[in-house]
Parts: sequence; C-alpha cells; structure tokens
Amino acid sequence: MKGKFIKKLMAYALTAAMVVSTPMTAFASEFADNFWVSDGVDDHDEADHGPNPTGTGTVSSTNTNTTVLDQLTNVKGITIKEKNENNELTPTASTVINLSDIPTTKTLVAEVQYEDGADITDEQKKAIEEKITWRSSNLEIVRPAARQGSRATCPINAYKGGFASITASIDVDNDGEADYMARVMVMVKKTVTAVHLNIPDNKLYAGHTYDLMDYVSFGSPQEFDVVTFTYKFDGDEKKQKLANKLVARSNDGTFKIDKKLKNKDGLKVTITATANGISATADVVLSEGYPVTKMVMDNKKPTYAIDEDYKKVGDEWKLLPNYDPNDPNNKENRKARTLKVTATTKSGKPTTDDITWSSSDNRIVRIIPQEDDKGVRFEGLAVGKATITATATSGKTAKVNVTVTAKLLQIKSATIKNNKTYSGKTTPIVIERVPKQNTDKLKVVIDKKDEKKVVKAKAGINPVITPANDLVTKLNYDGKEITSVKVEPANKKLGIPAETVKAFTVHQSDVELTDVKGVVFDKASGKNKVTSVDKKTVNMNSNRMVTYFATVKDPTKAPGLDAVSWTSSKETVATVDDGRIKVIGDGSAKITVSSVYKNTKGKFATIKKSFTIKSTPKCEEIILKSNIVTVKEGAKTATINIKQQSPKKANDTVKWYTYDEKTGEMKLQSDPKTATNKKLTIATTGKRAGDVITVIAMAGSAEVEAKIVVVAK
Repeated sequence: MKGKFIKKLMAYALTAAMVVSTPMTAFASEFADNFWVSDGVDDHDEADHGPNPTGTGTVSSTNTNTTVLDQLTNVKGITIKEKNENNELTPTASTVINLSDIPTTKTLVAEVQYEDGADITDEQKKAIEEKITWRSSNLEIVRPAARQGSRATCPINAYKGGFASITASIDVDNDGEADYMARVMVMVKKTVTAVHLNIPDNKLYAGHTYDLMDYVSFGSPQEFDVVTFTYKFDGDEKKQKLANKLVARSNDGTFKIDKKLKNKDGLKVTITATANGISATADVVLSEGYPVTKMVMDNKKPTYAIDEDYKKVGDEWKLLPNYDPNDPNNKENRKARTLKVTATTKSGKPTTDDITWSSSDNRIVRIIPQEDDKGVRFEGLAVGKATITATATSGKTAKVNVTVTAKLLQIKSATIKNNKTYSGKTTPIVIERVPKQNTDKLKVVIDKKDEKKVVKAKAGINPVITPANDLVTKLNYDGKEITSVKVEPANKKLGIPAETVKAFTVHQSDVELTDVKGVVFDKASGKNKVTSVDKKTVNMNSNRMVTYFATVKDPTKAPGLDAVSWTSSKETVATVDDGRIKVIGDGSAKITVSSVYKNTKGKFATIKKSFTIKSTPKCEEIILKSNIVTVKEGAKTATINIKQQSPKKANDTVKWYTYDEKTGEMKLQSDPKTATNKKLTIATTGKRAGDVITVIAMAGSAEVEAKIVVVAK
C-alpha cells in the first residue's frame, strides 16, 4: 500500500486544506524506501537532484546547546505552512504544482508548536528548528531542494506528474524516531491532452482488488491530473443486483471483486476514466479465472548463511557486492537465495491469481521483490528464524521457516575503552567480528603467569563473551597492569586466531552511587520527564538506543562517573555502555548499575541499583483482514479489523484516522470503545451507495489504508 495510499488520499485532499500534526512513534511505512532528507546539497547536483537521483541525503545536528534537550520537552507539535509570492504563510495540507507553469517550485515552512507559557529564547528556538527533518515520499515526482537558511524552510521542486507527500518531523525524545510530524499532499500536474485505459485482455478476476490507475496513461509521460472512474454494468435488474453484491468500486479507481464470482455469472462492465474532461473507456469481462486450489513451497528447509557473503582477501574477509543474476561476470558475488511455489488450479491451467510474499520478521529475513510473482529472492539480515509466506489471491497460502546463520570467520579487533578500568567495575571489551551478525561464544584468556601476579582466583574473570560487548573483570588491585589478555572463540575447533586486547590498568574506586535516572516520555502530559528508574520496568521497542545517567554522592570526587559500572543480564536483548543502552532483541534484560565506595567503617563495599528493560519489536507492518470492507446502504456501522501486527510479537498502540472524501476532513478516532488495537468501528448512518470512507491505521513505523465502500441494498 506504500504508493497507493498517497495517490488515492491526495485525490481527496485537494478539495480541502487540513493540517495533520500528531504524535508519532515513527514515520509511516509508505515512505520507508524512498525518503530523502534535505541537507543543503546543491539543487542542480545530478547525483541527488537529477532525473535519476542516486543520493540519499542525511541530517546530523551540529547543535551543542545543552539547554535544548530541556526545551524540547515543551514541544507539542509541528505544522506546515505554504509561502506565497508575497511571503505570506498559509496553513495547508495540500498543494498543486503545474508543470506548465514557471517556476515549478513551492516553498514550505514548518512551525514548531510549544506548550503555552513556555519560556524559550530565540536562540533555543533556532537550535530546535535545526532538528527538523524534511522528506519526500516520491523523489521522481517532487523533492526538497537545497537548504536555504533555516531548516524550517523547505523549497520543493516538481519533476514529473503524480502524487507525493512532503513531511516535516521533529524528534522530541532524541531516540532517532519522529515524535511529531506534519505533511502536505502534493499533486504535480500538466494539462492532459489524451487519456488511455488499457486493461490486459479486458479481463478482471475474482478475488482481486485493483487500483485502476495502474492501467491509465495520458498523452505524454509528463501529463497528469486527477482521474475519476465511473462504471456501467450490462444486463437486467438481476445482473445489476448481482454486480452490487459481488463488486465494490469507487470513483478513485478502487475495484474489488468478490472471490465468489463465477464465470456463469456473465458480468460485464464498461469502465470510464475521465481527466480534464477527456475520457477513455474499456469494456471488461469479470471472470472467475483460474484460482489457486493448492500451493506448495518447493524448498522445504531453506537456509541463509551470512558467512557465505564474504570472501577472503589476503588476511581479511571482505563482504562481496550484491549478487546480480543477470551479470555473467558477477558469479563470485553473493549467492541468490530463492524460493518458489508450485500453484495448482482445478483446471490444471496456469493460475490467474496474484501471489504475494511476506516475512514474519523483516529484521531477520528481508524479501527482495522480483518480477516473477511465483518466486521470490530473500536476504538474511540477522541470526535466527523467520517464516516466509506466499499468499494467493484466492486465500491459499504456503509457508516455510528460513534459518539464518552466521559462522564466525574472523575476530577482527578487541579493544577496551580508555585502556583502563576501576576496581569493582565491569568493563566491556568491544569486539569486531566478521560477520558482525555472528553470535558464537567467545572467551577471555589471561596468561597464567600474569594471572598469578595480578588476578585472584575469586576476582571474577568472566570467560564468555556474547555478541557485542560483555563483562571482562571485577578486580581489586590499584595501579596493576594486565599485559596479556586475548579474546578467542569458545570453540577452538573453528581455528579462528585469537585477538589480543591492548594492555589496561586497574585503579581503585571510591565512588558512592546515589541514583539512576532517565528521560522518559510521559503520555499523560505529552512531555519528556527526567525520572528515577530504580526498581522499575521500562518498556520500549527493540532497535532503539536510549541514554540513562547515574548520580553520585560527590560529583567532584575523582574518578567520578567513570568508575560506575553498567551491566546487562541478557545482552541478546540489550547492551549497555556507560548508560547508553542499545536494545537489540525481544525479551527482558536487567540493567544493573553499581560502584565501589569506602563505607563509614572504612571498608570498601559495593552499592547497586537496577531496573528492567522489557523489549518488544516495533510494528513494521499492519496486516488487515481486508483492505476494503463493503457495507449496505442504511447500515449503522462498519468495522475495519486488524489481523496482526508484524513482527508477530509487536503490540504497538494503533492510531486510527478517517478521511471523508466529501468534506475533506481527516479525523483522529480516539474513542477507546470504538478504536482499539484490533479494530475500528465507525458510524455509516446516512451514507449512500457509492460513498467511500478512507480509513488509515498507524502503529510503530507502519501505516496502512483501508476503504469502506457503501453498496446498494
């Protein structure tokens, strides 16, 4: 639904101005593949702004004002306004750029909204504006131009006809994800001189949902305008009733045929597409086609070994370029992993069903689209298992579990930060592995001769190192240098050479830990709050990085916070380095913060504080039971149901919006009785046959659109 959401919604949005500024946990998935960020690249740079842009554009804030974080808690939203030729700003949610006009540019300005009464200086406002990010949903149609002064101002340039959206967002809690976002729908048009409607074989098949815009073309590639569709079914009153029962359609080109339709029904329809007063028609037969009755996955136990993507060059392993099966000179590059299904029909003829592919966890296995809809390429991104599902239009499915492995090829480096540590502190060794996804156990080896000199048997050398960082030692010696520490695989049969850690020194600590705090977003107030997290559970999505901080009794006392130890009980869930917590997996991990200090009796003791990180995956896809729901004229309500969030363990809060094509209103549905994480029920009283309500569900980084189509009784 990535492209279709913008294309359809824009056709409605042009009739009314609306500003959307809502708290968001992340950007909508429709933009995930082609966001571009305005970063001041020259507007005429071919790499980023030509007809075939290759650049991606990145933003990194250079702000060093330490008071900005505090003031960000006063941010409550962001809006977009359009600047006209008189430099006047007007709130807008939709705009039109005509390629026939000169210039083909608009200027948008994002305004950050602050809490009433917030005392923020102009300097702080300017620093906060530097955190604004601009993005386009379709670079080929419209994209942000080079930065001009403040990041709050964004000129946009049009290149070809079509629909796109421009979003402005701001990350309030500094977690790398947008908390507030506003967007403008953009239509780039050029006067239409001809309209063509070409439906293959003039047939549409049962069980399919079509976007008829896919079959529309104009007089030239640059031409574009809003297209309205009308339908005329052949036959008597009986055929008309059958058509209303089996076919849901709307004037934006949404056309859904019930899978119960049979060839004997003999339904025919004349479809007319009209733009700029010019029309094209197609006489179409609605056919049962050849639906899939059985589907079997050819490969029963597919695997993906990430280590096979590497080749040894000299003493190092290098990642191979992407595999290109069409390049005969590229045979040494990454192997193509493919899956295919055998689809059977009742008649034995090739199926007319579409087959779509999905992964249960895109963080482990990523689907790579290809033209053959009966096969798919896939890539392993992390060690684990994920289910790949092939789904036919008829509803038949075939599933298979893909196992992803990553054999250790090389321990590239092992280092200790600052080459020193403190008594009682758990010190991480940073390991660089090849491949980095490898999760084999490693161990620390200390020369026995050195061990007798500097390390007591009860000192607690932890011999096991898991994926990224791990515990090294808890020592009690002041000023002692460890000179021979190596990291090697726990399984010696792998034959991987050990990597020597640089020498480090252990110093005596005397720092009393008093509290552990974090910046937490408070839903009730809508603000960030600095709060103690001692003995509490903190819920967050995986693939996030957040910062907590410790306080000590005497901040002026050396070595201070450097001697405070941070550990994670389960580093496959979360790793921690001096309060910087990286959540990398699902589950729970106990974060322990401790320090060694001299108590009132003059003896060294350890003080500890802890809290639990509970991680669930962020929703990356919302799967609806149906993207189009039909309801008969006169019905009081209609319901859109969510089948599941993906990955399966995701359980993010779902926000529902409705968009009325007649009034141009986009409205948040906030009644907890009718808008839940599972479904949305909305009133349809007074709606007539042919009316369409657009429903949008957002959760995590996902967004999906559904249609409620009112049909005759």
